[in-house]
Amino acid sequence: MSDETGIEHSTGSANEASSMPITDNQGGGTTPDPNSLGVTTDDTSGKDGSAMPDMPPVPDIPHDLTDSGTTPEIPMVDPTGGTGDWAKVDFSVMPDEQMAQVDWAKVDFAEMSTEQMAKMDWANVGFSEMTDVSQMQAINWGTVDFKAMASDPSQMAAINWGGVDFSEIKDKKELAAIDWGAVDFSQVTDMTQMHAINWANVDFTEMTTPAEMAKINWGGVDFSEIKDKKQLAAIDWGTVDFGEITSAKQLKNINWGKVDFTEMTNPTQLAALNWGGVEFSEMTAAQMQNLDWKQVDFSEITNNKQLKAIDWGAVDFTGLDSTQMAAINWGKVDWKEVGLSDPSVVASIDWANVQASELTKAQVALIGTLTGTALKDLQAATA
Repeated sequence: MSDETGIEHSTGSANEASSMPITDNQGGGTTPDPNSLGVTTDDTSGKDGSAMPDMPPVPDIPHDLTDSGTTPEIPMVDPTGGTGDWAKVDFSVMPDEQMAQVDWAKVDFAEMSTEQMAKMDWANVGFSEMTDVSQMQAINWGTVDFKAMASDPSQMAAINWGGVDFSEIKDKKELAAIDWGAVDFSQVTDMTQMHAINWANVDFTEMTTPAEMAKINWGGVDFSEIKDKKQLAAIDWGTVDFGEITSAKQLKNINWGKVDFTEMTNPTQLAALNWGGVEFSEMTAAQMQNLDWKQVDFSEITNNKQLKAIDWGAVDFTGLDSTQMAAINWGKVDWKEVGLSDPSVVASIDWANVQASELTKAQVALIGTLTGTALKDLQAATA
């Protein structure tokens, strides 16, 4: 019989309905029941010992509705047959059309075994319905087939990444299959999660907009794992929040020779950087020339090795305030590199803030030779 919607309804018994094949209206094939909904039949009893009910087949959808573009309301499927026993559900035998009808918000992954999850068709799992982070955390992410989702970026984008345990994803092929542009790092707020990511396998080229990369909490990034030149080049350094990187070890692990300072157009970004952790020895002269030296805190650069590694000819003294000038250890400046034979360079230095007490006699004499003016006269002229 049919109701006013035109959907055919069986007039037989529940047992007769459960034995009926499920008609695939799209392809014309049939899928046998009762195991089509994934309920295993080796144990037909529920948790209380009662018989598990037969699952109803998916109702046929009339062609006149699907062809006309009208989407009929299809009831959700409970794969447990109403028992709530998720440990007995075999999703591997469930057809795609039935996977699409599962109420995924009710699936209790905590009850499921690793073997069960490993058999799941993750490309058809409704991640968008899972709003509870604890539900996501119950998934064994080492069993998730990201390769199967690769053809559908929206599937990965639907994942609440705040519930993903990256430490469980050990297969490099699976890590490579993750669309990192679909990963919403604003959801990953736990530093344990961030530290568990194998950053050597993160493809920054897939993050096509600065906004995607800006969501990363850079304090959780292990730069020691990022060694590939293409990977480093793909980082938009203008999105890196150095204020989040508080560990000296973490700063040391950055390959400063691959940092593009031209991308750092926000003055506050460089101001937040702990310059004591910057390895100038890894940088080229061109990189140093691209630095906005007005944002450099020289008081943080106390290591002699660091100071010696600075190309002082690349330092733009113009615009350095008196605090910055006073913070420079002038005795560690290589005056031969400064370019004092150029009058414009000499004029750019606030000599009144050059601490003569930090200079050796040889340095004082060199300044006089290169500029043609004694240091004391240069200081008097700018006092």
